[in-house]
Amino acid sequence: MDRVETGNLNRQFFFPDQVGQVKVDALADNLLRLEPRLHVLRHQLRVSAANLPTLLGPCDLVIEAFDGARDKEMVWNVMARGPHRRPLVGASGLAGWRNLEAVRVRHLGSRFVMCGDSGPGVSDACPPLAPKVGAVACLQAGAAVAFMMEMKPPHR
Repeated sequence: MDRVETGNLNRQFFFPDQVGQVKVDALADNLLRLEPRLHVLRHQLRVSAANLPTLLGPCDLVIEAFDGARDKEMVWNVMARGPHRRPLVGASGLAGWRNLEAVRVRHLGSRFVMCGDSGPGVSDACPPLAPKVGAVACLQAGAAVAFMMEMKPPHR
């Protein structure tokens, strides 16, 4: 729902010439440059507890990558109950550049994985920066692949 800002460039898959563009469009363009055969669904909206189940559709796995604590909590709450239950890989503790060695993967039951250091939140004095965000993103990707390798083929 938002636009690429200069502050996103140190840790997100955007380029300086994309500042000001709608994020979903800029990201889709970048992904399609890497793999032109992708089918990218774009949703330029604020994700909420009400629309999240519809947005997830038939997906088999969810990777949470929100910036804000409230949005993260909303995803976890929706995914923990009802028919929306499916594996979820989340991130917590991405602020700053210190304590990179504290970044780890925590298994929270059989369907939930949390990656990060669970440290203090993002602030002006402790913004999210590429080293920690990148380390956590790699751990999330690894956890997602592990879930996918263990899944039975979907019946569709």
